[in-house]
Amino acid sequence: MVELSHPALIELIHLCLQTVVRIFDCLLVEGPAILFGVSLTLLREREQQLLQIDNYGDAFEVFKNIGEFSHDPAHVMKVSIHFI
Repeated sequence: MVELSHPALIELIHLCLQTVVRIFDCLLVEGPAILFGVSLTLLREREQQLLQIDNYGDAFEVFKNIGEFSHDPAHVMKVSIHFI
């Protein structure tokens, strides 16, 4: 079971509802490894921005907007499946 221990983490990443439903669907079929793949996919999409930041405030802003990529659930899952 995956547990987010810090409430700010829950509000930190805003994903498209369709993407969340698709991730949950894949979680039931593929198991928890898909969460790792989705996480790496979202981080990879912001890799260049993350490499250029030098403080936690900027990192927080990048993570706050990381869900903008998630509006195409088919693409997110297609890329994520390669990581598992």
